Amino acid sequence: MSIEPCEIVIDEASQTDNEDNTDSFHFPPRSRRVIDNASSAIQQSPVFINQTTTRKKSHKNYLNNVHDFHSAMGPIITIGQYFGVFAIDGIKNPTPETMTFKIKSFRTIYSCGVSLNILILLYCIVFHIIRESINKNKEVSSSLIPFGIFIGLSFLINVICICRSQMWIDLQMKWKKVEETLDMFYLHTPQLRIKFQIFFSLAEIFKLGAHVMAVVFSAKNANGVIEQIQLRGKFLVDAFYGSNDISFDSWLGILGIYFLIILVFASFIRMFTDLFIIFLAIGLTERYKAMNEHVSDLIKSNCQPINWSRLKIHYEMLSDLVRETDRVISPLIFLSIGSNIYFICIYLLDGLIPQHDGILNAIYFFGGFVLLVIKTIAVILFAARINDESKKPILFLSKCPVQGPSFEPQWLQLQLSIDEVALTAMNCFSITRKFLITVTTTVISYEIVLLQFQKSMN
Repeated sequence: MSIEPCEIVIDEASQTDNEDNTDSFHFPPRSRRVIDNASSAIQQSPVFINQTTTRKKSHKNYLNNVHDFHSAMGPIITIGQYFGVFAIDGIKNPTPETMTFKIKSFRTIYSCGVSLNILILLYCIVFHIIRESINKNKEVSSSLIPFGIFIGLSFLINVICICRSQMWIDLQMKWKKVEETLDMFYLHTPQLRIKFQIFFSLAEIFKLGAHVMAVVFSAKNANGVIEQIQLRGKFLVDAFYGSNDISFDSWLGILGIYFLIILVFASFIRMFTDLFIIFLAIGLTERYKAMNEHVSDLIKSNCQPINWSRLKIHYEMLSDLVRETDRVISPLIFLSIGSNIYFICIYLLDGLIPQHDGILNAIYFFGGFVLLVIKTIAVILFAARINDESKKPILFLSKCPVQGPSFEPQWLQLQLSIDEVALTAMNCFSITRKFLITVTTTVISYEIVLLQFQKSMN
C-alpha cells in the first residue's frame, strides 16, 4: 500500500542562485514541486550527509528492532485475535508490509463467528427485557438494560475492528515510515514491547478475576455455582423455546457454560479496546517526547546550527500520523469513553441507593467501581498526553533567540500553536486534560438529576 506523500516546498529560484543551499526554505514560495518521500529530501541535505557517518553505528536496522511499534503491538493483537479482534494475517511478521486482510480467510470467518455468538446473546437479553416489560416487572427489566448495553457495545466494537482491519495495516505501514525517518536522527528509541506486555497482562488478570468473583459471590458455594450456570442456560432456552420447554433441561449446564464463554469473549473485547487506545497513545506520545528532548538539548547547547526545516518536516510527519491514527480508531474512542461514563453513572446510582446484599457483594461492588474509574481516567489521561507533548516545543522555541534574518523558529512555533494535535471521538470532542474536568462535572451533574428522578419515581 502506498504511503501518502509529504509535500515539501522548495524555492527553485534560490537553487539556481546558490546551488549549495539545498535546504533553503522560503515563505511564501515562488514556485513549488512535490517530493513523494520526505526522507529522500532529508537525505539530500548537507546536514544529513555530514551526520550519516557518525550515526551509522547507533542506528539500528528496522527489521531487528524489537521495540518498534509494530513489533510491540504484535503479541497484543495476536492474543486479541483468539477472541475475534482484527482479522489480519501475518501480524507476527517483522514488517507490516507482509500483513494481509482477506474476506475469505479463516481469521475473518472466525471473527464473524464470534460477532454472531455475541449477537445471539444480545438477542436473548433484548427478548427478556421486552418480556419483563410486558409483564410489568420493572426491576428485572431495568437490571438487564446495562447488561444489554455492555453486550451490544462488545458486538459493535468487534464489527468495527473487522471492518477496519485493512485500515490498521495501512496505518502500520505509515507508522513504519515515520519511525524509519525519525530513527535516523534521534538516538532515543521508545522501549514499548515490555511495557505493553506487562500492562496488558495485569489488566486482563484483574478483569478475569472480577468475573470469577462475580460468579462466586452470586453462588456462595459449589452447589450455587452449578445452579448459577444452569440459570444462565435456562436464560438462553427461554429466549428461543419458551420457559415451558423441558426437552433442554439436560443441556442447561452446557448452555450455561456457553453463556459464560461468550460473556468472557465480550468482556475481553471491551477491556482490549481500552488497552488498545492506551497503547496507541503511548506509542505516539513517546515519539513526540523523543523529539522534544532533542529540540530542548539543541536549544540549550547553543553550540551547533539547528536545521529548522528538518524539524518542521518531522513535526508535520508526527501530527499527520496522529490524524491518521485518529481516523482509524476514533469510533473505538467514542464507544470506549461513552460506555465508561455511562457505567460510572450506573454504579453511582446503585451505590447511593442503600441495598442490603451482604459485605462480600459490597466489597465486589466497590472494587468494580474503583477499577472502572481508574480505567476511564487512564484512557483519557494517556490519550491527552499526545496533546500535551505536541505543545511542549512552543515553550522551548519561545526561549530560542533570533539569529540574523532567519524566522524559521517563529514559523515552527506558529505552526505548533495553530495545529491542534489530539485524538478525538469521531470529531465530537478532543481528548485533552480539560476534557477530564468536563467529564467529571458532567457525571456529578447528571448523577444529581438521576437521584432526584429516582426519588420522584419511588
